[in-house]
Amino acid sequence: MEKIKDAYVRFFDIYSSISEWVKEICVIFCYVLLISVTCVAGLAVFFRYILNNPIIWSEEVSRYTLIWLTMVAASVAIKEKKHINLTAFVRRLPRYISLVIEIAISLIIIGLIGVIAKYSLIMVVTKSIRTFSPSIAISMLWPHTALPVGFGLIIFQSVYVLLDSIRVLLAEGSIGKN
Repeated sequence: MEKIKDAYVRFFDIYSSISEWVKEICVIFCYVLLISVTCVAGLAVFFRYILNNPIIWSEEVSRYTLIWLTMVAASVAIKEKKHINLTAFVRRLPRYISLVIEIAISLIIIGLIGVIAKYSLIMVVTKSIRTFSPSIAISMLWPHTALPVGFGLIIFQSVYVLLDSIRVLLAEGSIGKN
C-alpha cells in the first residue's frame, strides 16, 4: 500500500505542477481579456457620447470577450476552490466522510461538465463554422470555441481538485477508518 501511495503522490505532484502552470496561463489570459473588454467598452462610450458616432462592432466584441473571460476564469475558480459551496453541513461531519463527499461532488462535476463539453464541441464543429456574426462578420467558430475550451479547462482543474482530495484522504490514512 505504501508503494501505491508513493506513486500516487509522485503522480499528483506532476499533475499539480501542470495544473498550476495552466492556471497561471489562464490568469494572464484573463487579465488580457479584461483589459481588452475595458478598452473596447471605453472606446464605445467615447465614440457614442463624445463623438456621436457609435462603433457598431463594440457590443459584439465585448460580448464575445466576456464569454471567453467567463469560461477561462471559471477554471481558475475551480482550481482555487473559489466557487460557492455549502460547507455548514459538511464541516459537521467526520473528516473522512466530508472528503468522500468532496470526491463524489468532484466526480459529478467532471461527469456533467464532460457531457456539456461534448455537446458544445459538437455544436462548434457542426454549426459554428457556417455561421457568421452579424456586425463583424467573423465565423462564430471563434466565440463558440470558448465553450469547449472553457469546459475542458474546468474538467482539467476539477480533476486536480479530485486528485487533491484523494491525496488528503491517503495522507490522513483515513481509508478504511470511521
